[in-house]
Amino acid sequence: MTEMLPDTRAEVTFLCEQPTVQVLRALRDGPLADRDIAQASGIGRPTVRARLQRLESLGLVAHAGERRARAQGKRAQLWALTDAADALSAFARHADAFVLNLLNRRGAAQEAMIAGRRRDELVPAPADQADGDNS
Repeated sequence: MTEMLPDTRAEVTFLCEQPTVQVLRALRDGPLADRDIAQASGIGRPTVRARLQRLESLGLVAHAGERRARAQGKRAQLWALTDAADALSAFARHADAFVLNLLNRRGAAQEAMIAGRRRDELVPAPADQADGDNS
């Protein structure tokens, strides 16, 4: 399976939706069954399953084996984050820091511009010698 990163507005929107974020957070500590994800996140199993299927289609989660389920004779499919999900998470953390840095720099530049304007308002510009006297 080829790893894919989101490239459409709908996929990015999906990744930012609270239920999707909750599913991804539940999987940070290791593989879980959908029932465990639902319990950890507080969202319903049908929603968890739908999110897992879409995340799998994006290459962000994958099957990670099975374990014996609570019901006798049934097996629970385990889900885990992929390397692509880890890379996306790292990118998001670095992007947040980058944007904050840019905003801080922009704020400092704006403050400097405002301070410069105030200085210009307080200190009159030198008189132009071309005006008036030509002697």
